[in-house]
This record gives sequence, structure tokens and C-alpha cells, in this order.
Amino acid sequence: MPYELANGHLSGEVTEEKSRFFGDFVLGMSQLRDALSYARKRRLELEKEKKTMLLSLSHDIKTPLHTIRLYGKALEENLYGDGPQRIHAAHQIGEKAAEIERYVEEIMKNSREDILDIQIKEGEFYQKDLMDRVLDTYWEKCRIRMVDLNVGAYDNLLLKGDLERALEVFGNLFENAFKYGDGRRIEISFFEEDYCHLIRIYSTGKPVTDNEFNHIFESFFRGANSRGMEGNGLGLYICREIMRKMDGEIFAQKDEDGMAFVLVFR
Repeated sequence: MPYELANGHLSGEVTEEKSRFFGDFVLGMSQLRDALSYARKRRLELEKEKKTMLLSLSHDIKTPLHTIRLYGKALEENLYGDGPQRIHAAHQIGEKAAEIERYVEEIMKNSREDILDIQIKEGEFYQKDLMDRVLDTYWEKCRIRMVDLNVGAYDNLLLKGDLERALEVFGNLFENAFKYGDGRRIEISFFEEDYCHLIRIYSTGKPVTDNEFNHIFESFFRGANSRGMEGNGLGLYICREIMRKMDGEIFAQKDEDGMAFVLVFR
């Protein structure tokens, strides 16, 4: 459990096993402490950066806003009549409104970027190691929930990336399937395309709307089917960040009976 927590896998359960040694537990707790300490320090740094950025942009917005207010008041009091000055004033209001819009877009962009400092260890791992770890966790969880878990045949390929982070991606996708699926079936299939290895995780259930589908990988986005459920809208955003940092990608697919996510590994 402490090893899982140290690597960001927060959905696991503590189980007793006689084959484990207390020394491993202590070492794992030490790793967990270090990971949490680093995360806290990095979070404070990011908060400081965000506040500095917001204060700067807020100050910049005041100038065009002041100009709009002055021109608006002049137009309201009909100081310019119907001449060229009135047209110029209206034009300036439009220009300054566009300037404010650019600042707002910059704020929104910065609020979405670098939300989490996700570190990736560059390397390789075998697909069997990945699937053994995934199934070791989720066979039992699916059995308890009476969800049919179907796993297709696969070759033991060597994949590029970070094994622990790949497990985090699987964890997020399975937890999403448990939350938003209908509890009937989860399927994992494997295939290759354009010199890449693809892993498809499909779960039955009601898919999101077309509009929501276009935003599911955005940070803090939650679909209508998430109402009343715990969550912060970061799961799929984290999955995409991890896959891209491993030189891979993640895509979403939907049909009438469910949703699928395709992981692309080099």
C-alpha cells in the first residue's frame, strides 16, 4: 500500500500478506513521506506562480477597462454627437474589449496548464508486467462488483514509458468505468497500428453527450453523469498528460452502448 501511494495510486486497499516483511513497509512509508513532502513543496510553488500571474494580468486588465468606462460614459452623455468622434469612441470600446478578451483567454490557458507536476521516468517495460499488475488489482474488484472483465490475447511486447505511471492511467480508467458504467462489462483488447501498440479499455454504459465528449480530457471538466459523485474532473486530464509525456497518446471513443479509451504506446 505505501508503495502504491508513493506512486500516486490512491485507490488501493490494504491487504495482509504473510509473505511481506515489515522492513518493506517501513521503506515504503519513507518513500511515501518523501513523495508527499515534494508534492506539498511543488504545490506551494505552483500556487505562488499562479497568484503572481493572476495579479499581473488583473493589473493589465484595468487599463483597457478604464478606457471602456470613460468612452462609455462619454457616449451615454452624448458628448460626441453624431460625428467621427462617436465612431472612434465605439471603435475604441471594441478594441479594448478584444484586449480584455485576450487577457481572459490567457488566464484560462494558464489555469489549465501545469496543474500537476507529473514526473515521468523514461524507460521501457514489458506488457506482461503491466497486465499482471493491472489484473492482480482489478480481477477481484470486478468480481466483487459482478462486472464481467474480458481480456483479449496479447504478445509480451516491450513498451516505451514508465510502468508505474502506466498503471496510474489504467487505475483512472477502471475507476471511471466503475463510476460511470452500467456495471455489465469491461473489455481490454490489444492491437497494433502505425508502428505503435494500442490498448483499448471499453466499458458498457450510457456515453456522454457529443458536447461533453469534446471536453472530457480538459482539467476540472465533469460530465452530467457525474452529478452526485465524488471527483474533481482531473482523472482523464492526468491520463492524457501521462501518456503524452511517455511519447504516447490517449483517445476516446463512444457508441450507443458505452465508452472506450485507447492508449497508444511506442
